[in-house]
Amino acid sequence: MLLLIWGTHILPVFLTSVQVEETAHLPTLQPYRANVTLSFQVIEGDNPFYKVEQIRQAVGAALNVVPTLATAVI
Repeated sequence: MLLLIWGTHILPVFLTSVQVEETAHLPTLQPYRANVTLSFQVIEGDNPFYKVEQIRQAVGAALNVVPTLATAVI
């Protein structure tokens, strides 16, 4: 289990796959540039980090609805 921290998001995840593509090499054939793809599975359920993230998303969504409603009324 890992904690994926991305900006204000904090999610517990399982790392499901790693893909590395080397794109540039030194003359000695050592790679010095690569593209990496990581895949995660979010761990839901009775997990405090996941619950905090759900609350944060709900509050953010509610805050976004208020300006929309105010614009619709005007």
